[in-house]
Amino acid sequence: AGAPKYAPAWSLLGDIERAEHQPEKAIQAYTKSINLSGSNSAAMLSRAMARIEMGKYEGAAQDLNRLEKGHGAMKQHPGFQLARGMVYLQSKQIDSAIESFKAAAEQADSFPESLYFLALIYSDKGQNEQALSYINRYLISVPENAPGAKLAAKLELGNKNFLNAERLLLPVVAKNKDDIEALNLLANARMAQGNVDAAVELLARVVKLQPTSNAAKARLGVAYLSGGSEQQGIKILKGILAKDPEYDEADSFIVMHYLGQKQVTKAIQAAQAYVKRNPSARSYVLLARTYLVNS
Repeated sequence: AGAPKYAPAWSLLGDIERAEHQPEKAIQAYTKSINLSGSNSAAMLSRAMARIEMGKYEGAAQDLNRLEKGHGAMKQHPGFQLARGMVYLQSKQIDSAIESFKAAAEQADSFPESLYFLALIYSDKGQNEQALSYINRYLISVPENAPGAKLAAKLELGNKNFLNAERLLLPVVAKNKDDIEALNLLANARMAQGNVDAAVELLARVVKLQPTSNAAKARLGVAYLSGGSEQQGIKILKGILAKDPEYDEADSFIVMHYLGQKQVTKAIQAAQAYVKRNPSARSYVLLARTYLVNS
C-alpha cells in the first residue's frame, strides 16, 4: 500500500496467495511484479506454477518459453524443469516429461514432487519396480502425503505385497475416514490377506459415502460372496439390478459366483435372466459358458 510500484512486495504477496491455495490471486500478484520489474524470472516461474495449479497449461508454457529465451540459466533450475515436466505430462509428451522430471529430481530434497510424477509415469508404463523406487524416495521426503501413499499401495498390491499396502494405507484412512480410494485399496489388501470381515466393513463404509454408486454396491456384494455370505451377496447384486437392469457387472458377478461354486443350474438360470433382461453379445457369451460347463 505504501509503495505500490515495489515489485518484490507483489512477488512475495503472490507466494502468500499460493501458500493459501489462491492461485488466481497469486497470478494477479505475480503479473504485477513482472510488469513493474520488466524482468523477474522468479516471479515468472512462480506464475507458471500457479497457472499449472489452475490447469492453465498454455499460459504456463508461454511463461516457461519466455524464461528459456530471456533467462537461459533458468533452464538449469530444478523448479523450471519440474514445471516443464508437468506441462509435458499434460500434453502427453511422456519422454520429454521424464527427462525434465529426472533433471528436477537431482535436487529432490527441494523438489520431491518430481519423484512422485516419475513414479506415476512408470506406474502407467507398468514398470512397477522403478515406480516403487521413486515413490518410496518421495515418501521419505513427504511421509504423510496421501496421494503418494495410495500410489505406493497400488504398486504393492500389484506386487502382491498386501501387508505393505495395508501399512501404507492405514495412516491415510486414519487421517481421512472418507477417502474412498484409500478405503477401496485397503479393502483389497485385507481381502487378499483373507480378512474378509474387515474388507466388508470398509466397503460398507464406501457404500454409505456413495449410496447411488452401483460399482460400490457391487464390490460390497462380491466381498460378501467371497466371504461365504452368499445370500447377502446375491441380495445386494439383485438389488442393484432391480434399480438398474442394465448394470451388466452385477449379472456377471452372480453367474460367475454360481459357476465357481459349481451350482451350474443356478448359473444357467441367472444367465438366462441376464439375456432376457439385457440381450447382448456379453450376456449370450456368458450363457454359452454356463451351457458348456453343463455339457
